[in-house]
Amino acid sequence: MGRLRRIVYLTGAAVLAAALLVLQGASLPWRHHQHDHRKPDHHHQQQQRVHDGPPPPPLPPSANKTRGTVYDSVVLSGKAATSFLLGGADEWPDRAVSRMKFRPGTLTVDSNAAFQHCHVDPTRYRQHFTTRKKRVLISEQHKLLCMQLPKSGSSTAKDFMFRFFEGKEISGDEKALAALPGGKYSDFFTLAFVRDPMSRFFSSYEEMIVRTGPFAGKYGSPSKLPARYNFLFEGLPTYSDYENVFCPPGSYPEGKRSICIWRESHENGTLAMRMVRFVHEWDPADPFDSHLKLQAPQLSDERTGDPMILDAIYDTHNAAAGWDAVAARASVTFPAKMPAPGRAYPRRLNLSKVPDATRREMCRITAIDNCCFNLPLPPACVDNDAAGVFCALERRPNEKQLRIAPWSPLPLPGQQWET
Repeated sequence: MGRLRRIVYLTGAAVLAAALLVLQGASLPWRHHQHDHRKPDHHHQQQQRVHDGPPPPPLPPSANKTRGTVYDSVVLSGKAATSFLLGGADEWPDRAVSRMKFRPGTLTVDSNAAFQHCHVDPTRYRQHFTTRKKRVLISEQHKLLCMQLPKSGSSTAKDFMFRFFEGKEISGDEKALAALPGGKYSDFFTLAFVRDPMSRFFSSYEEMIVRTGPFAGKYGSPSKLPARYNFLFEGLPTYSDYENVFCPPGSYPEGKRSICIWRESHENGTLAMRMVRFVHEWDPADPFDSHLKLQAPQLSDERTGDPMILDAIYDTHNAAAGWDAVAARASVTFPAKMPAPGRAYPRRLNLSKVPDATRREMCRITAIDNCCFNLPLPPACVDNDAAGVFCALERRPNEKQLRIAPWSPLPLPGQQWET
């Protein structure tokens, strides 16, 4: 047993912590968080611990607290949360405390370093895991594995891997793909692209509309749409009817209807209001269309909720820089004129008609992606903590590595949001 005197500020309620005696040497009970010596230790190579500040007063005495107590009123600064995260159980301030709160996107680590601490509740997010087959892009020649996530640059990734890296698409069951970092692919560089959760939600919703509506055709299945959401397609039996809403006749030159594909929406709020109703009535525990599934669960083990071991996570907002990094690693030179991103259609609904209250509900639904990938919330959700969305830094018995999860995860069926 060793004594630690590392000091860290806790901001948000002017409550400060001093490290106490902690037990050392506990083993990691979950496979994914054990260090894989076959891969470079990017987490430890790239990230530095936050330095201590001047000695603060200790936490209030914990003699009357029981194990599992949380400091609901304290919001850690990103600097303090990062220090705890990298220090693990050895820097946890009080063994009677199980969870501490911080704001999404404030950690001083990159998305992949944060994700390696992620824990996705296998019960609450059960339907968001990829339970059948994961889609993987593989380049044997360049030893690359790219995990595909719908509406997160997957079309662009497929195009780039095929065109520039001699790639192909493979699929497999959860058990086989969970072992990708080992065995045959132990020396492959494994990557994924993730997308801002709010932007992705809008895109996923519109993809669901096209694939589950009465005009879905060969690309979808109208039978997948639960009957309670039939209001989404009232008066829209065909795609032409749908198109007439966001590109009404008379808003384009005669004979030039094809411009509707790429032109910004001219809808009057009809589509936006239907989406608003959907967001507030939808049970997010039931993503009946695959495009509605959240990102973090799809990169995690459905049995344990632990993250897949990845070498890099790139942001689709700056996808060019991500692909440049992949190309540099593979010694591939891109042509001067690059292809346009895949399927970058403008929004069909008028985003200006979506109220902040709905955007805040979207932030609550997608919180696990903001927390696990260290992505900031949009203004409608972050201003004055309007959405009440926070991340949890969790310490569990006999685990030295801390976990990241949403402070208020998806509610169980029949339950309300936790606060």
